[in-house]
Amino acid sequence: MTPRSPSLPVPKTLEESVQYYGRLFAECSKGTQDVMQMYMVKREEIRKKYPTWQAGAMDEKFDRVDARIGLFTKQINSLITTSFHHVLYSKSLCDLTWLQSNIHENYSSHLAVMEKQFDNCFKFAAQQCFNSIFHQMESSFRLFIKNVHPSGETLATNKFQNVYTALFARLDIKDRAERINLMQFMSVIRNSMHNNWCYIPTLKQGETAAPREFEYKQQKYTLIPNEFIRFITWTMIMDFAKDLLEVFDEMVNHPDIVSIPEIIEERFPSNE
Repeated sequence: MTPRSPSLPVPKTLEESVQYYGRLFAECSKGTQDVMQMYMVKREEIRKKYPTWQAGAMDEKFDRVDARIGLFTKQINSLITTSFHHVLYSKSLCDLTWLQSNIHENYSSHLAVMEKQFDNCFKFAAQQCFNSIFHQMESSFRLFIKNVHPSGETLATNKFQNVYTALFARLDIKDRAERINLMQFMSVIRNSMHNNWCYIPTLKQGETAAPREFEYKQQKYTLIPNEFIRFITWTMIMDFAKDLLEVFDEMVNHPDIVSIPEIIEERFPSNE
């Protein structure tokens, strides 16, 4: 994964590099805030539609959150934190005066070194955002399956593939094959991030590692065993978040979910 397009000219000065990454982080912040706003709008829509579902306000402390509201709140929190990272990077790290006043000259005076650090900051924000979005989604799915499936207590502790497959089937999620593909694609990316962005497939005894191909947004992506994933972009991560928002919306409005008096979030911070 690299944020700099191969078609762009290589920067010749630190000033050029700072300007490029400053624009990049600002663009990422704007994209993240746009998606965050989509989640906030949907969250308020659900709150108004189902006023008995406990949620609380942003300035209230509470210890009981309905998971059907918390599902959106957790993602909003992840996106807010990510946007903070981008703003700080673009306003401070990519301000040459601030950079050279606060970062040791061994780093802040060398183009090649700072290019690498800018790149690492981008990857850090991407990885943190993706992992947070994924883990918040997974924890909610495990709670929902526990409440709506006859074997929910057992399924909730299974590997995640079994959870989302059973949950989507139980709720008859539309475009189910496409949604399953989304879950599988995101799961493979998450596992690769755990291996420093390298695709290392899990094999059973006797199996041979082979490339794996996914189609997403009418484009094909091939993962080669033991090779680094380089196709992740910020737009892709935000597309994942928007796709999940559609799934969440359909899920919480399903009659079997709506009919449950309350689904209390089991592990939610004491405030929003």
